[in-house]
Amino acid sequence: MIKRWSSYRRRLLINPAFQIRFVLYVVGISAVGFAIIFSTNLSYFAELSRMGAEMGLQESHPYFALIEEQKQKLVKSFWTAIALAVPLVLTASFILSHKIAAPIIKVQRHMRQFRSDLEHLPPFQLSDKDFFPELEDIVNRAIADFTEQMDAMNKSLQEQAQKEATRSEDPENYR
Repeated sequence: MIKRWSSYRRRLLINPAFQIRFVLYVVGISAVGFAIIFSTNLSYFAELSRMGAEMGLQESHPYFALIEEQKQKLVKSFWTAIALAVPLVLTASFILSHKIAAPIIKVQRHMRQFRSDLEHLPPFQLSDKDFFPELEDIVNRAIADFTEQMDAMNKSLQEQAQKEATRSEDPENYR
């Protein structure tokens, strides 16, 4: 059972440092958003209570009981909304973090393969679901430019070596 979870976790967290940080940011931003909404609603109820007090209503007046009842319903609804939203936010942030991290991991793997075996390097490709499809052109163009420069440098070195070999064979150079 542990092995199955471990392999699943590996696929879910392909870049754990980035993905966990990303999820924490999204959850943090969501928490701040919920806190702002919740405090705004509570301030609205406080304002209604203040208005009732300014009108001279006694604290035992049904108006204040209504406000308190509505406030309790809001709090209950709010916690229900949070209970539903947290799993959705976590799931969505993990999916998004994976779609962001996957192309980066694929570029890293492709570059490792590029360093070790240039002759058998297939073109860099992302899946249709990955973000940043423009990375394909950037990576493939960079590799093509690099190989063109290396080919030109090799050709120049071969020509230079050929000239030196020809010079060393020329009897005029021994006088």
